[in-house]
Amino acid sequence: MIPDLTKRELETPRHACDLFDWVRGIHGEFGKTNEGKKAMRLYSKPYSKKFCEEIWPLAIYAKIFFGNRSDVSFKPVIGNQSHDAVLVEDKSGETLMYFEITQALDEKAGYQERLRMEHLDKYGHAPTTGPPLMRVKSGVVQQEAEASLNRDWVAETICLIRKAIQKKAQKSYRRDTVLIVQISDSSPFWFQEGYEKRFDAAAKADLCQLASAFSELALVGSEKFCLRYVKP
Repeated sequence: MIPDLTKRELETPRHACDLFDWVRGIHGEFGKTNEGKKAMRLYSKPYSKKFCEEIWPLAIYAKIFFGNRSDVSFKPVIGNQSHDAVLVEDKSGETLMYFEITQALDEKAGYQERLRMEHLDKYGHAPTTGPPLMRVKSGVVQQEAEASLNRDWVAETICLIRKAIQKKAQKSYRRDTVLIVQISDSSPFWFQEGYEKRFDAAAKADLCQLASAFSELALVGSEKFCLRYVKP
């Protein structure tokens, strides 16, 4: 039996560490069964997409930057509005910050990630390097490479972040809105390239300027990777 994600449960205000522990616990429950893993990978259950693409990166951000706070709570917001979550002061109930959360995936990269999840669900593993995936009658397979690949994973992801910011910057947001961009840092090459320094350099070079409509920009990857840039 996998847990049911309800609107009421998802929108419950939680302190930073409580939110992170709750998210990790729910993720662990889904991971106990093949049915649960499939629901997380393919977003086949209600709110599973919201959970993975918005609440999970919010929880990482919350723990890293607000882990020592017990006077404010993070509250995800379900529905069509100009923000995906808010930070609320417990005592007064005042909303202190708004959050807009997106992924560093364009249409092509998003489709490849979908195929990767389908491959992972069917075979129990999925390639993070090599030629692109394609869907065939038998399932999802890698295309044959015509030449050796020499891909710069960090540069590609920075390009996707740039596109994600530019897309969001076309809309209007409330004052004190934070833009969180979730990135996929599963490639083993990143750690060999000093990837965190390269992301930081890109943020200071132009990403922060592109996100000038927001009060801050945060790049969130795994539990150990989160960069935050607060607007002066």
